[in-house]
Amino acid sequence: MTRKQIYQIIEKDDGSSFWSHIYDVFMLCMIIQSVVPLMFWEEYPVFKYIETITTAVFIIDYLLRWATADVRQGKGTAAFIKYPFTFWAIIDLLSILPSFNILGETFKVARTARLLKMFRLLKALRYSSQMLVFFNVLKKERKVLGSVLLFAVCYIFITALVMFNVEPQYNPETGDTTFTTFFDALYWSAVTLTTVGYGDMCPATDAGRIISMLSAMFGIAIIALPSGIITASYIDELKALKSEKMTERLRKSFRRTLSRETSFHQKYWVVPRKVPVVNIQVKQGMTMDEIIQNVENLPEFRLRNMATTIPESEKPEDRIVVEHFMVNRPYGCCIDRGSRITIASPCSYSEAGMGSFSYYLALIGGFNYISKEIETDRDEPTSFYNIGGDANDQNLTLFLEDLKTLTSKADAWCVFPLSCTSKKSSALHFIHGRMKGDDTLDSADDTIRDKGTFTSLYGEIKEMMDKHFGLKVCQHDDYCLPKSNIAYHLGKVVNSFSLRVSYTLTCWNDGRFDKLQIIADTLNRHIAKTENAPVSEDLLTKGYGY
Repeated sequence: MTRKQIYQIIEKDDGSSFWSHIYDVFMLCMIIQSVVPLMFWEEYPVFKYIETITTAVFIIDYLLRWATADVRQGKGTAAFIKYPFTFWAIIDLLSILPSFNILGETFKVARTARLLKMFRLLKALRYSSQMLVFFNVLKKERKVLGSVLLFAVCYIFITALVMFNVEPQYNPETGDTTFTTFFDALYWSAVTLTTVGYGDMCPATDAGRIISMLSAMFGIAIIALPSGIITASYIDELKALKSEKMTERLRKSFRRTLSRETSFHQKYWVVPRKVPVVNIQVKQGMTMDEIIQNVENLPEFRLRNMATTIPESEKPEDRIVVEHFMVNRPYGCCIDRGSRITIASPCSYSEAGMGSFSYYLALIGGFNYISKEIETDRDEPTSFYNIGGDANDQNLTLFLEDLKTLTSKADAWCVFPLSCTSKKSSALHFIHGRMKGDDTLDSADDTIRDKGTFTSLYGEIKEMMDKHFGLKVCQHDDYCLPKSNIAYHLGKVVNSFSLRVSYTLTCWNDGRFDKLQIIADTLNRHIAKTENAPVSEDLLTKGYGY
């Protein structure tokens, strides 16, 4: 058995491991048995056997946790050095040491050792989910609770000071003493504030009794403050835990729904571009509210209305779907495959199907890939296609830095896929300059440096698309590049062009992989000077999602 497997067993059970659950139950039984002798002053013979067995179990547990410290913390050798000084390691050690009474049973420290054995009860907290939730609440609200505690201490001190000076030390009527020392006043103030009031110390004067009544009433309010704070935070924490479990269940449900299929290509296992919400509702038994609420907590999924991909003239009906995509950056995804060619999708968040189209174009061709999949401000969503917006956008800054790294190789090329309406006559639009209708490469505003290579690859793609699929391909017939376009940001070193693709191909054509294959192979032949790239294992493996 490996150390990782041992760690998965001895760690707190999360409901996914049978042996971890058994281990937790076993350790709880050992902890309970170990404190049974503390309930008796008599020393029965069976107690010695209990002590020996439970101590041996605790030692083994301590050593196993120490031996797997690097698996838990992921810090290599340093984890083994730091582990003995962690909170739970200290608790474990304090529960073991009292059993080694090397000074003899008659020495006074024996009673202290007996008392220290109660630390074993703290070990049980490690296996209690509710206690861990409570500790999280205290940690979360520590500043507020600290302020309330400081207020309560100040109130106790001030009330005690007032009472000490109002009440006489000796009551001539009863012959009793009331507050002989200031500590007596502090004691009285504390038990009054907490509304306990043992009655062993009471004010004798009318002024003192009025102060006592006011103190009791204020005490109720002060004591209620931390109780309300802890209760509210505890409920929020439980709701968060429930939401996490629901989110994880939803993630697994979505992943099962997004099973890779070969229906889109004869040899590729491909993640569906979209899954209708109705399918998820039927298969997983979820309501629309549950799906909407929990998708917010899943960074690799989003909801999309496919009606946005159909022209208004066709009167499209709303069709809500779930899209799945890769995430490894705050803005979305970045994959460096060491290629001279980079597929950069700056509009995957805002354009349906474009993330899937761009991802598989890069995967089939073995190209670098970068994509904006995440929007931080949904009220004012931005595209990275034109970058004349907020210069303080950290995601845009990181996106441009990563794009610069991916295109830093000599003779680098960058392709920017994005969508276009299906009302246009062309299915593919190649765009590399600022003038609409001008398909020449003579302008200083062109983003193409190697004009010969571009001309040959464009000509082949145009011929192949027309020959095999009857699709029209054009340059600058309907679109051009504004000066703020991201292609100009790359400077005059990188060859770059935009490739606008009809929604018919990106969203509604199940044969899109045949077109992707032609584009990828042509890019490799004319730019990378190679034939077809080796097929990625990700395209040949059956599984769920990306």
